Amino acid sequence: MIGSSVFFEALLAIVTGIAVVQLWRAGLRGSAIGLSFVAVAAALGAMLFAGIIAVDAPHAAVTRWAAVAGFPTFAGMALWRRSHAEPAWPLSLAIIGLLIAIGYVFTAPSYALVIGSIGLLCLLWLALTLLRSEPRFAAAILIGCLLTSLAGLLIGTEGQWGPLPRVDWYHLALSIANLAFGWSLSGSIGPDSRR
Repeated sequence: MIGSSVFFEALLAIVTGIAVVQLWRAGLRGSAIGLSFVAVAAALGAMLFAGIIAVDAPHAAVTRWAAVAGFPTFAGMALWRRSHAEPAWPLSLAIIGLLIAIGYVFTAPSYALVIGSIGLLCLLWLALTLLRSEPRFAAAILIGCLLTSLAGLLIGTEGQWGPLPRVDWYHLALSIANLAFGWSLSGSIGPDSRR
C-alpha cells in the first residue's frame, strides 16, 4: 500500500510540475507560483510515504500553505489574467504571503475549505467566460474543478476504496485536475491565445 502511495503522490508532484511549467511559459506566472506550492507539497509527501520522516514537518507546513494560499492564488490570478495584464511576480508572492499569514490566524479547517472554495469559484467563473469562445478549454477547467471538489469533499484521505487507499485516489484525482488546469489555462489565456 505504501508503495502505491509513493507512486501516486510522486505522480501528483510531477504532473503539477508540468502544469506549473506550462503556466509559466504561457506568461501566467502568478498562477504558476501559486500552483507550485501543490507540487512542492506533493514531492515532500512522496518522500514522507517513502519513509523519510525528516520531511514530516515541512510537508505539513507546505501542504497547509498550498491549501490556504497556493491554490487560491493560482485560481485568482487565472481569473485576473482573463481580462488584465500579468502583475509583477512580487505581487503574487505578496498575495501568497498575506494568505499564509491569514491562514495562521484562522487555523480552523473550515477556513481552508472556505478559501479553497473561493479559488474554485474563480475557476468556475473563468470557465463560464470561456464557454462560448473556447469550449474545450472551458470543459477542461470544469473537469478540473469537479475532480478537485470530489477529491476534497468525497474521496478524502482516510480509509480504503477498492484496491487502493483513499489517499491514492485523492492524489490521482488532483493529478488529472492539475493537468487539465495547466493545459486549459495556458492555452486559453496565455499570450498566444490573445485574439
